[in-house]
Amino acid sequence: MLGLPRLLPEFTSNVGSEETMRMENTPFASAERMVLMRVRERLGPELPGRINEIAVYSRLAYTTQREI
Repeated sequence: MLGLPRLLPEFTSNVGSEETMRMENTPFASAERMVLMRVRERLGPELPGRINEIAVYSRLAYTTQREI
């Protein structure tokens, strides 16, 4: 036992980011569905099944992405 009341690990990934770059005028809900589908394809059902919550962030504006 770690003695921590609640441990919240956080993972980040760029899964689906290449596709969302091309979805510039697509509603967020559609891009989110695509990203979650790619996560399940790449990681299989077991790992996403053990994660309580998966957050998909809004993509940055194209001009901001270009600056980065």
